[in-house]
Amino acid sequence: MAGDIGHGPISDMTASDAAAAPRPMQLVLDLDGFEGPIDLLLSLARDQKVDLQKISITRLADQYLGFIAEARRRHLELAADYLVMAAWLTYLKSRLLLPDEAPSADEDEPSAEEMAAALALRLRRLEAMRRAGEVLRARPRLLLDRFPAGGAGAAVRIVERQATDGYGDLIAAYARIAERRFRNVLTVTPSRLMTIDQAIERLGAMLPGLPRRWVPLIGLLPDLPAPRPLPATGDPLAMAAAEVAAARARRLERRSALAASFVAVLELARQGRLAVAQRQGGGPLMVHPDARAPMDEVPTDDEEGGDER
Repeated sequence: MAGDIGHGPISDMTASDAAAAPRPMQLVLDLDGFEGPIDLLLSLARDQKVDLQKISITRLADQYLGFIAEARRRHLELAADYLVMAAWLTYLKSRLLLPDEAPSADEDEPSAEEMAAALALRLRRLEAMRRAGEVLRARPRLLLDRFPAGGAGAAVRIVERQATDGYGDLIAAYARIAERRFRNVLTVTPSRLMTIDQAIERLGAMLPGLPRRWVPLIGLLPDLPAPRPLPATGDPLAMAAAEVAAARARRLERRSALAASFVAVLELARQGRLAVAQRQGGGPLMVHPDARAPMDEVPTDDEEGGDER
């Protein structure tokens, strides 16, 4: 059996070659792409140049054990699974060479021939998977060697158009674009709304100069400031929109002055600095600079103008 080791990949190396060869930093079994003992067995079986179905387990075991012995002689570290496979092959070889004369009937352990057949079956399966993997890797790969065609909706429709516009049409189109640019200018103007604090301060300063009689609150509202000048855009539509926005802003300013003055009158009345009264619901709100003014002197709607809504 020892002579069969010469068929393996290790025995072809002489002693001088082994001494001159550099010692790798990793497992020697990984250098040839072996991933485990079964890969090494398959490689050794290929070196026998025989069919895997007719493989000689004893010869394969001798080559494997020779491989392990050579690796140990070169002081190479071996993984535990390689040593386990070596021990199992030694046991299998001994069973094949020295079979039991009369095996017991209740023994569950398989025979040496069954174990050898199972090992050969695993080697054949591994060889089949290797070949299938090589076939798959040799096929064209999507998006690398082959590219899918576009779908039904990916067809490009080419439409040829012939321009019929002239130089005047080009100038008119440019004018429309320039006019649109001026229309889209956004101008944000600051609001001139009256706050409650401003209304309290203003009415408080007006109290000493008010006549000693009941006056409507509407008459104490401040005069609105002059409207802002409208931007001269030259566009009638833009000018009309600016006028509408200015009128809306004027109404909002007057409403804010009325609301702030109303709250200011209530606050000054709470402080005892003036008197406030209303003869009837919906009537005008009357203010007197004297907090002790008699309520029976409050004028009616006929005597004073109504409050602005």
